[in-house]
This record gives sequence, structure tokens and C-alpha cells, in this order.
Amino acid sequence: MCKPMPYELIRKVKDFTHFNLNNFFGFLKVEVNCPLNIKIPVLPNKHNGKTIFPTGIWIGTYLSEELKAVIKYGYQFKFIEGYEFSKVDLFSPYPLGKGPKGPYVNNFYAQKKNSTGPERFIAKMHLNQLYGIFGRKHDLLETTNIYKEDLETYVGSRIIKTIIPINDKIVALLMHKNVRDDLIKELNSELDLEIMLIS
Repeated sequence: MCKPMPYELIRKVKDFTHFNLNNFFGFLKVEVNCPLNIKIPVLPNKHNGKTIFPTGIWIGTYLSEELKAVIKYGYQFKFIEGYEFSKVDLFSPYPLGKGPKGPYVNNFYAQKKNSTGPERFIAKMHLNQLYGIFGRKHDLLETTNIYKEDLETYVGSRIIKTIIPINDKIVALLMHKNVRDDLIKELNSELDLEIMLIS
């Protein structure tokens, strides 16, 4: 987290005639050849929906820094395709980090590195949950059952993907969960809800 991350795409690489991995930063699709006699394989691969650490030969896509780190264990690579990126330090100091403890990520990274037990666990959770916020799905859906008499209220205050009749009194709604309420109100103010419900 405290090391440089890919930022802007520089170029796509397909010709590896004069390619030098040490001068490259980005993602590479490679044919991996892992020694069969390696005691503990360290390069992961997805297989049938599970993460495994195989030996032998397979094709995968990795960050260049991962490949550089495993060469010393005898891994060899045949380069197939690459995307070179510029580097950026996303968590370098910023105005809010002027206090004695420094920026959020650097603070909890140092705590995790220098602590044990519960203090280390809490620092690690602060870092992992930050990743979770950036990696969350943007199109979250929720399902709820409501009385038909309340349908107009929901149509006027939510973005509804599907309405499923359950019986004469109840319908199930599949709704977008993470949409800003103020946007919905602005959109609905321009619509005739009565006409929409009839159709």
C-alpha cells in the first residue's frame, strides 16, 4: 500500500524483442514456468474459482513487481502482452495529514508494522477496510417486499429495477441501493408518477 501504484497507461506492449523487465512498470500477461522442485511456490493463480500456488507451466496476468520479486526463486517467464503504466504514490502526505501522526495510511501502516496482538489487528483492519471502500461494487441491489398501496412512495423515492407481484396485496421490489437520494428527488420532480404507475 505504501509502494508506487499504476496510474496512467503509457503504452501497450506486444513486441518483447528488446524488453527488459527491470525497466518496466505495469501489468504483464505471461507464460509462467515454475520449477517443479520448489519447496514453497509463491506466485498465485486462479484455477476453477480458487487461488492456488502451482508449479509447472501456466498463463496468467501479474503486476511487473510480482514477477521481479519471484525471479530469484527460479521462476521464468515468456512475455505475451503488457500494459505499461506511470507510477504514483496514492498515499503520500496531504494537507489533512499535517498532525503529529501523519496521513491515514502511513499512520496505520507504521502501527501495523511495529505492533503485535490487538493493536496490530486493529491497524490492519483500518488499512484493509480502506481497500474495501475503493473496491466496492457501484451497482448494489436490495430486495424488499411491500404492500401495493405503498408502491407510489417507493417509486417516487427509489430507482426500481424490477417489480414482481407476489399476491393481490404484496409486491417484491428489486432496487438500486447506493444511489443518492437528492438525485432521485430531482429526477422524480420532473416525472408524472401517476402516469408512470398506470403504465
